[in-house]
Amino acid sequence: MTNNKKVALLRGVNIGGANRVVMNTLCSALESHGFKNVASYLNSGNILYTSSNDIPSDEMTISDTIKSEFGLNIPTIALKADTFRKICDENPFANHPELLPNLIHIIFVKSLGNLNKDFQDLNYGDSYYVGKHAVYLYTPNGYHKSKINSSFWEQQLNSLTTARNLNTVTKLLSLIGS
Repeated sequence: MTNNKKVALLRGVNIGGANRVVMNTLCSALESHGFKNVASYLNSGNILYTSSNDIPSDEMTISDTIKSEFGLNIPTIALKADTFRKICDENPFANHPELLPNLIHIIFVKSLGNLNKDFQDLNYGDSYYVGKHAVYLYTPNGYHKSKINSSFWEQQLNSLTTARNLNTVTKLLSLIGS
């Protein structure tokens, strides 16, 4: 049997009171659309679920459900659990105990083909690595002070992005299980 576990990362929900999405309501609504084992982690738009649909169908269903339930247009990046694990495993900052995990971020990129650009000349005081599947960022002064945050990469790559810190992705990995 195929592993149909997936993770959906919603962009910009429940941050500073903007784009308010009640996660329990969303989980119930997604179950009514055929998703199984739907759960959320934190209120910042992390959904775990199983589905036999393809990723674009899942993303459309999630976005359409948020629009109908909450009246919001929320960009969504859905990933198979194995893909999520691969992206997390590629993080070059993860195995450095001297780096605080809340200052290490993975910027998930919707269109992976755009990662082939050369960004070697960026120097904003943060460390970054453009990987095969995502952008990895270490922000010693905090993510919200970074000039190369998710919005920056979204413009550079001309693709939807959303970021999660290492604490969040580690917890999501543990919730996905093996």
